Amino acid sequence: GIYAGDIDKLSLMSTFPQFYKVEQENRSLILGMKKNTPANSQKHKPNKGIFLTLKGGLESLVTGIETKLTYTTVLKNSKVASIKKIGEQYELTLEDNTIEMADTIVMTSPHYTVPQMISNEPIFEYLKEIPATTVGNIAIAFPEGTVKLDKEGTGFVISRNADFTITACTWVHKKWKHSTPENKLLLRAFFGKPGDSEIVHKSDEEILEIVLKDLNKVTEITAEPEFYYVSRWKQAMPQYNVGHIEKIRKLKSELEEKYPGLYLAGAPYEGVGLPDCIDQGKAVVDDVLQYLNSKTEAVDY
Repeated sequence: GIYAGDIDKLSLMSTFPQFYKVEQENRSLILGMKKNTPANSQKHKPNKGIFLTLKGGLESLVTGIETKLTYTTVLKNSKVASIKKIGEQYELTLEDNTIEMADTIVMTSPHYTVPQMISNEPIFEYLKEIPATTVGNIAIAFPEGTVKLDKEGTGFVISRNADFTITACTWVHKKWKHSTPENKLLLRAFFGKPGDSEIVHKSDEEILEIVLKDLNKVTEITAEPEFYYVSRWKQAMPQYNVGHIEKIRKLKSELEEKYPGLYLAGAPYEGVGLPDCIDQGKAVVDDVLQYLNSKTEAVDY
């Protein structure tokens, strides 16, 4: 589903711990869900959908943050080749051989890049083991009335045992009306899953053909697409397999001891979604400030 993972390997406590709590308290997940769902919830459906996004696209979150960094130097397209601990500071060597010194570092890069930047460090072995699924999606535009959408909701997901290549489809024009002009339909299909990411490496034209074949099994399409756009995300979805929480806790504890002032945050660690990453960002800022304050107090003393 949303984790693009193998349900037989994913850690429940790392993905949906609330389900474990419901099951433990009610001896059954289904009984617990029934008990905790208000009886009149179906009678009073909310007018507003539960899914939210930014009207200007998710990139506007990044640019919005950047405009607030008024006392900050932002270096773009500056790959970090290596990180070394020098005394109580860190030396960052950039790809162009520029050297930067830092009191603290927050690493939010993909997990598999961390051991590349801090080489020959055994505490990062687990990061080499975390699998990452390669996924992609295709947005397809149609004229209004050319795709039969007679079901409620804003899309559908596909069972892993079904004879489909796509894993889900969103009716974007219904989910986020601001994204699509009037008299137009916009569908977005997802593809790529554990052990089967071959489609992601096919050409745009081949992907379109495969996806349309799948969509026609579900609904009736009577027109050619007005346009389509394919996005590929290689090794984009870190997998929280069983034992993930304990291993990340152990890693962060060892990191605090061996590399004080260096922190990890982001999708590979404690939640892949935007809200989870924002929470991690706030928490790591508190950690950084506490660390810097402790150094200042030690000097003052």
